[in-house]
Amino acid sequence: MPISDKLIDQLLGGCDSPEDILGEAGLLKRQPSWTVTVPQWTGTIDLPAK
Repeated sequence: MPISDKLIDQLLGGCDSPEDILGEAGLLKRQPSWTVTVPQWTGTIDLPAK
C-alpha cells in the first residue's frame, strides 16, 4: 500500500528546508526509528546512526 500524500504532509509539516529533514537536528535525527505495519509483517525500522 503506498503512503498517502496526506500522511507525508503530516510527517513533513513544519519542515521548510532540506536541513529540517536531513540536518543535525532534523526529522531523521529526532526520530531514529519508525514502526511500520504491513499486512503480513509488523516491525521497527532502525535508521543507521551517522
